[in-house]
Amino acid sequence: MTWLLYTIGNVINPGCFPTIFALLWKGRTKAAAIISPIVGMVCGLSVWFGTAYAYYGGITITSTGGRMPSFCGCVTSFIVPLPTSLIISLVKPGKLDFKIFNNIKRVESTTVQDHDDQAEWFTPEKVQYMKRMSRWAAFWSALTITGHVLLWPLPMNGAKMVFSKQVSHSIYFV
Repeated sequence: MTWLLYTIGNVINPGCFPTIFALLWKGRTKAAAIISPIVGMVCGLSVWFGTAYAYYGGITITSTGGRMPSFCGCVTSFIVPLPTSLIISLVKPGKLDFKIFNNIKRVESTTVQDHDDQAEWFTPEKVQYMKRMSRWAAFWSALTITGHVLLWPLPMNGAKMVFSKQVSHSIYFV
């Protein structure tokens, strides 16, 4: 189960920064949103397997299930999409017009008789409120990431916590 969680971390982590940029940054591009998670995952898996090979002499379930190979791979797959997204977006700039979201049509129920005017959905007050809530969401996301990456695992590592037993058998990847 631990090994599976390590794998999930290496596959899911690359999507964090591209998702944040897609939601909060007008300067991000479609190419950056597609390419940077793929690059991050490839780099993370490479570092994970390379560290396992360097530490344990082979790429096995046991070696890739070690804490250090997994940690290095997960951090790499998390961090690499940040500069990759920025570089791709700055080299080939493209602006997302967030006003396009105003064209989203409201799904109407056939049982509801009162219809609101679409102009009332995005009043200046509501737009200002949504911008303020976006800033709060960005702040709490940064705080949560900091907590999950630094404040929670580092003290546990310092306390030499043991989360699982070592597996005694080895399965080699081909």
